[in-house]
Amino acid sequence: VLEVEAVTHREQPLIPFCVEGSGVGYSQNTSSTTEVACVGPDATLGLRAAGYDVERCVPWRFTPRTVYVFSTDVPRPGYLHELANFIFTTWGMLHVDFFVFVDPDVDPLSTREVLEALALYADPEEDFHQFGAEAMPKVPLNIYQTPEEKGDA
Repeated sequence: VLEVEAVTHREQPLIPFCVEGSGVGYSQNTSSTTEVACVGPDATLGLRAAGYDVERCVPWRFTPRTVYVFSTDVPRPGYLHELANFIFTTWGMLHVDFFVFVDPDVDPLSTREVLEALALYADPEEDFHQFGAEAMPKVPLNIYQTPEEKGDA
């Protein structure tokens, strides 16, 4: 569901675009807004179609290509590891560094709820996992590389 608060018209519109990331002072830019609005619902529907009972998948709006937040039940041991591996191997998501899994009653669009869930309910000994490290570049920035630097892989 997309909620529209206002529709306006300008002869010379201002387009809220900046370099990706919050380092420039803007956490909500065109890239992060599009990622949250489009990728999140698409990922949620894809996971449900694959048989995962995911309440919602949301790219973290501050770092949308680095962190994804999933609200879901954990119906069996190993479920989150299976889900993470499915996501990594299905969507070409090797540039996403972190998956945050929260209970289904936590709204992944709410920064406060997600951070509260991590701070109050995550067990540092049991709830943080490393699924492996990739040796390849994490982000497709090879547009800046020469053909020799890119290689033939």
